[in-house]
Amino acid sequence: MKKAINELKANIDNIKQSVDEMKGDIQETAEDAKTTADKVNGTIDDAKGAAQDLKASMAVAKANLRDTGKAIKSLRPRDKEDTPDRPWD
Repeated sequence: MKKAINELKANIDNIKQSVDEMKGDIQETAEDAKTTADKVNGTIDDAKGAAQDLKASMAVAKANLRDTGKAIKSLRPRDKEDTPDRPWD
């Protein structure tokens, strides 16, 4: 009988140890998940910043294109009636 009680105590101790190990594994997994989530959030923030930079660059490019179009248009010869006499005409 005493031997059976000792075996039960040993089994209980083994179960407690296994539970403690699982708690540690769960804690470690949770910390890894948090680290991964933080990295993902950082990547998302970086992507948002890059998108804002791209949007600003596109606005500048659009303005430059508009200015270039105006400059080209101003260089085109106009009708003779609308154009004052120029020495090279």
